[in-house]
Amino acid sequence: MKAFLKLPAALLLLAVVIASFSCNKTGGGSTTQYFVSAKIDGTELKNVGFTVATFADLTAIGLKTCTIQGSESAVSTSNLLNLVVVDNAPITTKQYTAINISGLKQASINYTDKNGAVFSSDYSPLADAVITVTGITVNDVVGTFSGTVSNVSGTSSISITDGSFLVKRLY
Repeated sequence: MKAFLKLPAALLLLAVVIASFSCNKTGGGSTTQYFVSAKIDGTELKNVGFTVATFADLTAIGLKTCTIQGSESAVSTSNLLNLVVVDNAPITTKQYTAINISGLKQASINYTDKNGAVFSSDYSPLADAVITVTGITVNDVVGTFSGTVSNVSGTSSISITDGSFLVKRLY
């Protein structure tokens, strides 16, 4: 279980380090408003300060990943949305669900609330996380998501609905 938790943490750290050197500008001088938003138990949360997607090829275990993060800033510790897609094939435009891929969930939704409490679809008995990637360009990643996240003990659950993202793509 501890090894399983280290992979998302390592991917999140990689995203934070890489993204700290990025900006919200796209080519041609136009500014794109990047965001990750969702209804958290019916309350709208929209993060625009730090919104990135990082792709990784984990050759040692034969998996490809895409981590999408939305927070108020690169150092925020609350109201964080973190989405992780894992697959045997390169991440592309398609729907990813909570099926198991080499022992990991293909789609995971993670949320840290305003008090710093951590919730994850990996802890939820419902296994209903869905992340749909609808577009990938050299600059951006866009899509939707929904699911139920629970605390580590499974005693408290939160419904995440109407999730959407348009984030800067990092390599």
